[in-house]
Amino acid sequence: MLKLTVKPLPKAIDWRTAKTEIEDAKSRWRRLPGWAWRVWAVVVLVGVFATGLLLGPASDSQPSQPALTQAASSPNMNSNAATMPPAVPKGAGPAAGSNQPVQEPDLEAIIQQANTLRNQKRYAEAAPLYDRACVGGNKAACAQLGLLYAHGTGVAQSYPQAVMLFSEACDGGYFWGCAVLGALYENGTGVAQSYPQALTLFSKACDGGIAVGCTSLGVLYEHGTGVAQSYPQAATLYSKACDGGYAGGCANLGNLYANGTGVAQSYLQALTLDSKACDGGYAGGCFNLGLLYHQGTGVAQSYSQAAALYSKACDGGYAGGCANLGNLYARGTGVAQSYSQAATLYSKACDGGEARGCSALGNLYRLGVGVPKDLVKARELLTKGCKMGDQWGCDRLKEMQ
Repeated sequence: MLKLTVKPLPKAIDWRTAKTEIEDAKSRWRRLPGWAWRVWAVVVLVGVFATGLLLGPASDSQPSQPALTQAASSPNMNSNAATMPPAVPKGAGPAAGSNQPVQEPDLEAIIQQANTLRNQKRYAEAAPLYDRACVGGNKAACAQLGLLYAHGTGVAQSYPQAVMLFSEACDGGYFWGCAVLGALYENGTGVAQSYPQALTLFSKACDGGIAVGCTSLGVLYEHGTGVAQSYPQAATLYSKACDGGYAGGCANLGNLYANGTGVAQSYLQALTLDSKACDGGYAGGCFNLGLLYHQGTGVAQSYSQAAALYSKACDGGYAGGCANLGNLYARGTGVAQSYSQAATLYSKACDGGEARGCSALGNLYRLGVGVPKDLVKARELLTKGCKMGDQWGCDRLKEMQ
C-alpha cells in the first residue's frame, strides 16, 4: 500500500474512563505508531494526487492524510479517499528526446480528451491517450498514467511501471511525480524501501513548490526517519506546507504548537492552525479542533461545537472523529443522548480502523444497550479492539471470561 505521510493527531477523549481522562487529555496528545503514520502518509499523497491537488503548486487516534486528503504528508496509491486521478494541466510542453514526438496542438487535444474520459471514469480509454501524451513529452501525463498503474485503474496494476512513470515525471521537472515516488520509497512499494531516497525526493518536491512534499518531509524530520530528528525543522516544513495551501501541513503544525514541540506552546496558535486545516477540507484538522473545544483548551469549552467538529471529521473519513462523536452520544454531552446513534458511530469508527470504536461497540453488545444483547458479537469486537491496542477493550474482554 502506498502512503503519504501525515502528522499524528492528539489523543481522543474517552468517556469510558471518566473525568480524569478528560483532564489529563489537556496536556497529552497521542501520536500514532510508526507503521500507522507511514501507511497514512502514502494514502494521503496518492489520495491528494487522485483528487487533483497534485496538479497545483502545491486521529482521536489517527493522523494527518495528505492524503492528500487528510493527514498530512506523502502521496498515496492505495487511497481510501478519492480514486479519481487529477486532470493533466495544459501546456506542460513536450520534452526533448521523445521517441514519438507529437505536435503541440495535437498534444493539447489528446490531453483534453484523456481528461474528459478520466472524468467520466472511462479509465481504460484514457490510459492510452495519457501514454501518447507522455511519449510526446508531457510529464504531467506520465504522472497521471503512473497513478493509473499504481491503482490498477484502466490498466493492469503494476507498481514497477508506476515507479518508472513517476521517475520520468520527476526527472522532467513535474514535481508531484517526485512526491508520489518518495512515498513509494518510504513504504517500499514497487521499489526497495529507502528512507534516504524518500528524503531526497520529498526535498525535491518541496523545493519545487509541492506543499504536500514539504509535509511528508516534515514528518520524516519529526519522527527522525532517515534523518536526524529535528522538531524545529519539522515545524519549518509544516509551516511552508501550510503557507503553500496544504491543509494537512497546518494540522501538523497545530499539533506541534499544542504540544510545545519544536515551537513555543500556544493553544491559541494551535486553534488558528486547526481551524485553517478544517476549513481547508482536512478532516484531521476538524478532529483536532474538536478536541480543543471538547477540552476547553485555548477556547471556551463547548461540547456542542466539539460534536459538530467531530461530525465533520467523521464525515470526512476520520475514524477518530466518529469514535469521539459516539462518546458524546453515549453520554448525552453536547447532543441528545442516544445509545443507538453511538452504536452507529462506533461501528463506523471500527470499520475505519479505530480500535476504541470496536471496543466501545463490543461493550454495547455486551450490555445490550442501544443494540440487542449479543455476547458472541461483543467478544468478537472487544477482541478486535484489544488486538488493535485498546487496553480498555482488553479489560472489558477479561470481564467476560
